[in-house]
Amino acid sequence: VCLKVHQCYGTGSLISIAGWVLGLLALSNLAMAGATTTGTVGNNVGSPFGPQTCPGGTYIASWKIMTGSYQEWAIPYEIIHSVQGICSDGTQLQPMGGNKGVAERSTFPLWYSAIYVGASESNVLTSIGSATGGGRDTNGIMLSCPAGEIITGYGGTQGDLVDSLYFVCGTVKASF
Repeated sequence: VCLKVHQCYGTGSLISIAGWVLGLLALSNLAMAGATTTGTVGNNVGSPFGPQTCPGGTYIASWKIMTGSYQEWAIPYEIIHSVQGICSDGTQLQPMGGNKGVAERSTFPLWYSAIYVGASESNVLTSIGSATGGGRDTNGIMLSCPAGEIITGYGGTQGDLVDSLYFVCGTVKASF
C-alpha cells in the first residue's frame, strides 16, 4: 500500500486527493498486527485529529469523501471537506474535516491500494480518479506503508477542511 503525494506551492496549506491508483490486494484470510504511520502531508494549521483506527484485526475497506468548490487566484478547484474510513467489519470511523460538501464517489474499495494526494498551501484539491489532478507547481513525493501492511486508520489536523493527513498502517498476516 502506498500513498503518492504531490506537494504544491502557493498561498496557505492543505492537502488534496488527486486520484486513486489501482493496486489489487488478495484480502481473504487476513489478520492485522502491529501498527506504523506514514509521513504527514499538508500543514498542521488546524485542530489535531486522531488517530482513528479500525478495531483489531480489521482494516479500512472503503472511504467516504465529501467535496465542494473553492476558488484560489481566480482558479476554481474541487476541494476535500472531509474523509471517512469504513472498516472491513462495517465500523464507520469518525469523519475528519468539515461537514459541508457533497458525496464524491461515496466509497472506494480497498483494491484501490494506492492514493494520489496533493498538498497545496491554501486548499484541498481533488480530481478523484485522475493522477493528473491536484494543484499548480506540483512535485511528487512517495509515502508508503511498509511492505505487507495496509491502511488501518488515519489522523492529522482539521478545520472546515482536511488540513493535514497521515495514515496508520497495519501488518497483514495470513490466518488459516
